[in-house]
Amino acid sequence: MDEGDDGVTGVSVSAQQYDPEPSVDSKNRVVTLTSTVTDDTGQYKLYLEPGTYNIVAYGADYYPQVKCSVAATSGGVVET
Repeated sequence: MDEGDDGVTGVSVSAQQYDPEPSVDSKNRVVTLTSTVTDDTGQYKLYLEPGTYNIVAYGADYYPQVKCSVAATSGGVVET
């Protein structure tokens, strides 16, 4: 995934998945698979296996945003 966040620098962006039946503890229902921080132009990249993810962005002085059910395919670029 290669995205821009309206030029906002230093925003944390993560790819998360929901597990309705965590093996050990219910607090593990949301799993962060990878994360990064936007660069000085607001761009970021997340390298993901094919699947469906929730993309979460948050940071200081930045209103948190979530894109649910984003599908990543093999060799694809997803824009959210």
